[in-house]
Amino acid sequence: MAETGVAMELTNEEFQIETHGIEIIPESQRGGSPRRLFWIWLGGTFYVNGLVVGGLLPFLGLNLWQSLLCILAAALCTVGLGIFTVYGARYGTSTMVIGRATLGRRGQLLPTLLTWLGAVGWETVVSVVAALLISAAVTHEWPHTNTTVVEVISFIVVLGGLLLWSLAGHATILKLQKPLSILSAILLLGLVPALLIHGHLAPIGWNEYLSPPAGTSVVASWFFAFMILMSSGCWGWTAYSAEYARYLPQRTSARSIVSNVFWGSNIGYTAVLCIGLLIAFGLKTSDPITAVPTFLPLWYLILFVLVIVVSTWTTGVLDAYTSGLALLALGLKVPRPLTIIADAVLVAFGGVYALFIYNFIGSFVEFLGLSIAWLAAWNAVILVDHFVNRRTLNYEKPEDLLNATGGRYWYRSGVSPKAFAAFILGTVAALLFLNDSPLFVGPGSKALGNADLSIWAGTLIAVVVYVVWHWAESRGETAVPAAVTAGTTSD
Repeated sequence: MAETGVAMELTNEEFQIETHGIEIIPESQRGGSPRRLFWIWLGGTFYVNGLVVGGLLPFLGLNLWQSLLCILAAALCTVGLGIFTVYGARYGTSTMVIGRATLGRRGQLLPTLLTWLGAVGWETVVSVVAALLISAAVTHEWPHTNTTVVEVISFIVVLGGLLLWSLAGHATILKLQKPLSILSAILLLGLVPALLIHGHLAPIGWNEYLSPPAGTSVVASWFFAFMILMSSGCWGWTAYSAEYARYLPQRTSARSIVSNVFWGSNIGYTAVLCIGLLIAFGLKTSDPITAVPTFLPLWYLILFVLVIVVSTWTTGVLDAYTSGLALLALGLKVPRPLTIIADAVLVAFGGVYALFIYNFIGSFVEFLGLSIAWLAAWNAVILVDHFVNRRTLNYEKPEDLLNATGGRYWYRSGVSPKAFAAFILGTVAALLFLNDSPLFVGPGSKALGNADLSIWAGTLIAVVVYVVWHWAESRGETAVPAAVTAGTTSD
């Protein structure tokens, strides 16, 4: 029996509450162009916190050209995000439901739970950080302002905007993401001429180092930095990818989807990383955002507060939207809008606790950083399974993804043994080579001078386990008919 959820008319109209959940979107309700994906990911990745990530690279012990090489390498890997987005058009449902095609109905529950926790966690982080940044900017210009009042108002504005936008859903996200992402881009790019005009940038040398290596060598530090860029960028977004392509026609060009996702995510994220890198080298600071108010005139400072709010919305709405769909994929039988309200309540509690009781955000970000371990393995298993079984060409019986029991993707008691084993073993391998300092540094990372090879190790082991198991199964299936034929002949 399939998951039917709550019986109601399913809609997806601009500036109205979307009632579609994880159901397969019928072809009659699909349309539009892959170009919409460009704006989704431009807005999702052109966010102010990217300044912090870019500004961190020099303080991991990288010079300018090494930092830029790291940014370029991470940008090229965005092709993977584009491939995952193609699955949305092919299956017509969310990423966590599509994962059932590989791991099975029950086997996909663990990645779905981890995705939900991560989405709620990151939404909390970006909302709290936005409130703190706005407060820092306001109190810098007006030192006698009540900090608590500013933080409360800022948090309410940010979270309220995320709640309303996420409730409206897919069509409204598409409608607003383009103008808001353009606004964010203009205001963030304007920081560069503001820096140059006010003469705050010191000369920058290609081989200048601001800090000793974070690892035992520059190479180890480079791989550590690469992991940070991947987890905060394309590799961290794969679990959200299909949501925004599920309303596209099923036979939409895969090349066009990948191209729009690639350029949309890279133009935004690469630009904001480079701005953060420029500020870090020019101002010799590891925290570009708190340094920005010191050189901006009042009128631009007000605009900078605006870009903090807007970029938090364009990024956080993707977390909130995926969080709601992940709850439905876990088996919650409620309309999608209720999952968004539940998400907002959790974020509100977490935000209040972080702002006024105990600032756990730094530790929590380190905890969320562990997600790269399971994501590396999960991504690898999904990709190799779809390649080996040519699922994106066949996309057979997507409705079976919603079956409570039975169907094409039930496998063995709801779990695909080879895919789940590859996922678990890949995750373990990634953890062994993960550097999520100071929270956790795996023994493999320590042995390699604190280099982070979690993505490579998790991907390699997951692929090898899956391919070898699949090969053994295929050999077994061909051996049985041969044996039967031989037995018949001998008679």
